[in-house]
Amino acid sequence: MKQKFPPWSNFKQCFVASALFNNSTLGFAPILRAHFDNAFTAFLSVPRNSVTWETVQSVFWLFVDKDSSQNGCWIWRGSIQGRHGVLSFGLQYYAHRLSKCIADGIPYNCPSIKGLECGHNCPNGDNPLCVNPAHFHKKWLTRLEHMQDTKAKGQMSAGERHYTKRKPHLIRKGTACPWSKLSDEEVLLIRSLYADGYSQQAIAKGFNVSRSAIQQIVNGNRWKHLLIKSENADNT
Repeated sequence: MKQKFPPWSNFKQCFVASALFNNSTLGFAPILRAHFDNAFTAFLSVPRNSVTWETVQSVFWLFVDKDSSQNGCWIWRGSIQGRHGVLSFGLQYYAHRLSKCIADGIPYNCPSIKGLECGHNCPNGDNPLCVNPAHFHKKWLTRLEHMQDTKAKGQMSAGERHYTKRKPHLIRKGTACPWSKLSDEEVLLIRSLYADGYSQQAIAKGFNVSRSAIQQIVNGNRWKHLLIKSENADNT
């Protein structure tokens, strides 16, 4: 007889859980099959109408691997969204944030932490899938504090690490952009007309574009590559 899953169940969550104990070749670390057999069964057995904060906490621990031996990190073995673990159970919870809420003894939607973020501070480099409360910053961080912490650890793609610096050949400029309305010649003409005293509004009307687009062009905020080309030509 074909097994019927509850209609409320998150298929992705169930798939990840079943994949963990049925197949260790999917890139996951080997985990005791018996543990996830029980976890998967327990997850499906909880009726949706009984989802409470206590139930969410119980289900959360079903997908936490405390024996990963990854520098003391407790690894989340459930669904992943982006770089972080998520638990979809009634609502969607970020696993690391949920772990800190449980450790601090506060509900997930507590007003006192609204707008604040849970920052990792793992001993040997931050692991986004770690849910060990001891590996988080003790205080909740503001967005700015979190970004500063990420930048200080060299994890932010900024400066020379930004993709525009690492892969400049992938950046589409000017007419290479499919949404471009102007050609290189028209942009050079726009700058010439503005230098001759024509207003931005008049130029915009003549080229059927917005005045803000003309402003960006004449100020050098758009089509910068043409400015660089003209400067190089002048130097030669």
